[in-house]
Amino acid sequence: MMTCPRSRTRRLARCGSTLLLFVVLLVAGSTLPAHADVGLTRHTWSANLGRIANVGPWVRNVNYTMTPSTATSGSIAASFTQYDPTVAGVKTVIGYAGPCNGVASCPIYTATSSASGTWNGTYAFTGTDNTGRLVINFSNGATETWDLTQARGGTLGQMIMVSAAYSGSDPNGGIGFGSKQPHSYYKTMGQVDSITDLYEGSYDVIVEGSTSQYDVPWNMNVGGMNGSTTYPKGLYLLQSPNTTYPLCGAYQHIKGTIYTMYVTNGGRLMSQNNWRRCLVQAETGYYTRDLHVGMLNQVIDDSKNLVGVVGVESSASGGWTIARVHAIKP
Repeated sequence: MMTCPRSRTRRLARCGSTLLLFVVLLVAGSTLPAHADVGLTRHTWSANLGRIANVGPWVRNVNYTMTPSTATSGSIAASFTQYDPTVAGVKTVIGYAGPCNGVASCPIYTATSSASGTWNGTYAFTGTDNTGRLVINFSNGATETWDLTQARGGTLGQMIMVSAAYSGSDPNGGIGFGSKQPHSYYKTMGQVDSITDLYEGSYDVIVEGSTSQYDVPWNMNVGGMNGSTTYPKGLYLLQSPNTTYPLCGAYQHIKGTIYTMYVTNGGRLMSQNNWRRCLVQAETGYYTRDLHVGMLNQVIDDSKNLVGVVGVESSASGGWTIARVHAIKP
């Protein structure tokens, strides 16, 4: 209990000091948090998801756009493009890169999808500061549950699929990345061409007649790719120029692997192709048969930096190949 002296002057002075000290102690001992609970503030995400399995495999590129109504809930739109073995290897020329393999250019292909569209629904986030659990309920009855964490020193969000329930075949995995930048922000070919980074990641893959594999190391040497003014949306890289491939038989003396990539200059999607150079039919030329075709979304962080890619592969390699892929700057 607080008491004061009877002298009016001393009473006012001492009571004032005592009251001030009491207020300071009250504030210092309050339960106000060290920083506010900001909930979920990253509302733009790009992910791969799908079913990597020996039976019924499929994969999707998905772009999620959230419209918050509170700090932890709101509406969501998921725009997706899906690929499966029925279309794996069906491809269309989307651009060119080069000079390549001794010729002026190599065609860059985009994969053909088996389905596409947009699912709408609601989301609920349980957590603080962009770390916690995200549950999505779509209007068609499908649900997805993701665990969200901070990445790259808190400049990027990462999402790992926990579970999903679809009508038909459920996805068995997925990974994505999110930031505070809208999908309308992207890097042009000239900006990608100036990057010096090696992105490091992995893929989950199933090849026709083989057993599904998970977390296989996969890197993307963006810093080694070069653009040209002749093909302003194409990038080119000759990787492992001293490596031979015995399966190429009489052509194994033609060493290295060709990588090409098309940058739309109008969005985050990029198409990446690769094949062993010894598969060409002569010392020079370009290869058009069963190459790998990846559809990759740019991963943009909170500060507008391109720090990785996330996407899928749909190819005719090995009969057919379906994969989820991602790689991030360390």
